[in-house]
Amino acid sequence: STEKICRWLDIDDPIISAARPVALKEHILKLNGTGVWRLIPADHEYSGEADAPKGEEETIGGFEYDRNLKLREKKKKLLLPVIRKIYQETKDARVLVFVGSKADAAKLAAYLKEKAGELFPRIDRDQGRDDRGGASEKEESFWEKLNQCDRDEGQEMLISELIPYGIAYHHAGLSTTLRELIEEEFQAQNSHLKLIVATETLTVGVNMPVDAMVMVDSKVPLGSEDWE
Repeated sequence: STEKICRWLDIDDPIISAARPVALKEHILKLNGTGVWRLIPADHEYSGEADAPKGEEETIGGFEYDRNLKLREKKKKLLLPVIRKIYQETKDARVLVFVGSKADAAKLAAYLKEKAGELFPRIDRDQGRDDRGGASEKEESFWEKLNQCDRDEGQEMLISELIPYGIAYHHAGLSTTLRELIEEEFQAQNSHLKLIVATETLTVGVNMPVDAMVMVDSKVPLGSEDWE
């Protein structure tokens, strides 16, 4: 609580602010591609929606809405034009896509590589070469550590088929070593990774420098059928 923090810091008058340190462009979309967006500027402070910046209508093109599809398929179909729009606006964007389950994280990462492969060309490992013409120590360290990770059935696809194209997924089913390597690389200044599909595990204790975040699911499974 604020009171406990004040006692810990030995201060009497804390400065409490809800202002954002950086601007935020927020989009809320329906499955048919229509929605609203608004820009929340840096240092803008408001106490509730009544004080919030007003939204403008928008429509995401590039796909045909099919109301007969299952919910998961509708989300996948909309995700493609959303991701393409992000990279049209920011070519080297780092993107986080949040989903509700481990299975969806792996499946969506593979789906994006298959359907939007033009955005994720195979990485040239000579990129980021040092002044002597050789690969930098950082480059060698990343690929060497990656090759040393365990390669069970799930991690083999990630290591061999996705990461070389700048795509990864992140969930509790991966080894700690591989999860930490993905986190470290994604936060690097010249990261090879452009996009991560992740469950809520990536939100725990990790401050990611991303250009865009896409929330595919707003619920997470508690058990075989229950969601929260």
